[in-house]
Amino acid sequence: MPSQDLDASLRPQSQGSCHASLKSPIQTLPAETLAGIFEAYIDWYRREPWRDILEHFRQRVRGLETVCLVCRTWREVAMRHAALWSNLAVPLILAGSMAATSGTGNSEGLADDPAMVLLEDAVGIRAWLGRIGAAPWSLTLCRTRGVATTANLEPASMVPVRDLLALDGAHLKPLDNVRFLNARFTTEGPLGDVGGLGLEGLTLPNVRGLFVGLDIPQIDREPTPLALPILPSLRQAMFVTWKLATVPHDFPWTKLTHVFLVRMINICAKDVAAILRYCAHNLQRATFSTVTDNSSENIHPPFDNPSRNVDGDGLCELTSLTHLTIGGEWVPEYATDMSFPNLTVLRILDRRGWGATFPFDSDTLWQFRNVRKLSLAGESAGLFARTLEDIEPDDGFPFLTDLYLDWNVYSVADLASTLVFDMDEPRFPHLENLRVHCEIRELENYRAGGWDASSSEGGVRPEVWLAELVASRTGENASPGVEGGCKALKGLTVRVTPPRERGRIPAGCWQKPSTPEKKCDDVAERVKRSLEAYEEEVSVDIVRGNAPSHVEFLAVDLDGWDPLFEEAFAGVPF
Repeated sequence: MPSQDLDASLRPQSQGSCHASLKSPIQTLPAETLAGIFEAYIDWYRREPWRDILEHFRQRVRGLETVCLVCRTWREVAMRHAALWSNLAVPLILAGSMAATSGTGNSEGLADDPAMVLLEDAVGIRAWLGRIGAAPWSLTLCRTRGVATTANLEPASMVPVRDLLALDGAHLKPLDNVRFLNARFTTEGPLGDVGGLGLEGLTLPNVRGLFVGLDIPQIDREPTPLALPILPSLRQAMFVTWKLATVPHDFPWTKLTHVFLVRMINICAKDVAAILRYCAHNLQRATFSTVTDNSSENIHPPFDNPSRNVDGDGLCELTSLTHLTIGGEWVPEYATDMSFPNLTVLRILDRRGWGATFPFDSDTLWQFRNVRKLSLAGESAGLFARTLEDIEPDDGFPFLTDLYLDWNVYSVADLASTLVFDMDEPRFPHLENLRVHCEIRELENYRAGGWDASSSEGGVRPEVWLAELVASRTGENASPGVEGGCKALKGLTVRVTPPRERGRIPAGCWQKPSTPEKKCDDVAERVKRSLEAYEEEVSVDIVRGNAPSHVEFLAVDLDGWDPLFEEAFAGVPF
């Protein structure tokens, strides 16, 4: 960006030079319509990848310059429209000599240095802050690829971001109006104190949403204290690929209603339980996931500050929690002293190895008895049915209406034996919607289900099991008014996909087809034919395609979140 003041650069053209433009039909549009057009024009700048933050910032400024230089009318509309100025991105550079850094990215010389802004960018940022005025706005602070370090820069060419944003000399308090704080960091090159934003100790009284992320998980990094400003009004927090040193030090917000910690390094099941306790009174939606297979203990003891007393004694009730998603290793015993009376949506991605059992047992399952929607995905075949068959029907999610079973948590035979409705043992009597995922090895030559593709005697094909399941929950068999009856199944989705090429495959269980796409089509057609008789009663959807990734499974349901989280989360290159 040129070094001149942004305000000066936005001087309109003379009356004569814009005379022709006044004849354009667009000049007759209402100011509100023009403002909407300007927003759409500027919006694509805001959605540029965050790794190009410096160019992103400068291009967006250029876009506003272009709008304001067309004519006086356009300039006045743009200047009055607060939404055009409500999202400020600040590219940070790391102060200090980079020669002192080591190849690991740790440097004692850089740890205490403030985050800086290039002077040529600071001029535009000051003018931008003046345009924001008292309107609510969001602040993005980003150190990322392509942003220069200060090793070869003169001190006069840099401004501390703290001084730039505080604007004490101008008697302005723009930080008081920040509603959303987005902090992004690169893992490329030396970072010093990766948690430093340059705002430590400052209070942002009205920030309600916080996004913090590293674009690549660095498992070999030492745990990093997260140096953030004071956020007394914070309600929603999202952390992506961050390595927290100690949860209580980095998680000082008891009033959170929404928390999202995905691909978290060194966060284990005990940490999850501790955070749930810490935010128990207000928490409504929570998502937790680890990037590695952690044991039940962490290298650094979670919640090691005894003054916070987060562990507590006795039963902890999370009365406000309605949505819970857990990925990685879930250790049920950490929830034995918790109660989730209003939890309706539960999603679990169990990433434990082969031989893992269902992530609940009869001692912990009662806490989740009110769950209406359950999603399970895992790494171990048969995870779903292995222990559920041993649990009494009244204890195993008796009010469940929606069930989503993804890769490896069941076999087709397990699915049928567990979900075929039996009035003598009524399991899931309220089930209305079922979504299942089947690799073609399950449907093409799965031997454990009683059908061997190489056998001349044939047997019960897996799609017949699916038809039997549907038949048991439709027609005369669905009798909700009869004691021991069930509700009619309304929807069934079967995803048929090629086999995954990663992970351990049991010997003799399946053979990779020479044309996976054709095999998928053949199997999908076979499943569809087996369920045609029930299409008038049940909405049947046969989907061909790859299985959802772990990231897709864990992707936050942004309903109820601040819309700015969608933009921040969409830019994360998982």
